Amino acid sequence: MATAAVPIVNRKKIAPGKILINEKWRDARDGATMNTIDPTTEKVITSVAKASPADADEAVAAAGAAFEEGPWPKMHLEQRAKLLFRIADILDDRPEDFAIREAMDMGMPYRVFLRSSCRIAPDCFAFSVVSACRR
Repeated sequence: MATAAVPIVNRKKIAPGKILINEKWRDARDGATMNTIDPTTEKVITSVAKASPADADEAVAAAGAAFEEGPWPKMHLEQRAKLLFRIADILDDRPEDFAIREAMDMGMPYRVFLRSSCRIAPDCFAFSVVSACRR
């Protein structure tokens, strides 16, 4: 059985990460950060905001309010489906981008990630839409 050639992709520079709370990307409340390490090279990939318990409480409260009062619960099923299918399309169109970042973060070999998780992820979003529509 022949297998398709997988292109070699160089590791990418990743910008420092922030936390998303209430539709805004920001630093941790106390300014704390932590390094993300590539387990295959043991080198720092980037630094990310290190959320505190107060940040987590704020994020949970914001997510709860968004779920109850935001646009999602007011959205018609077809609108939700379009958004979820769009996510599936993006994952399907850019598997190399997601594979290299996840391989760097998790240490899973790039080619394995590209041939496994990157193939399944778009289908998971599509399956969720189809399942919700059948109810």
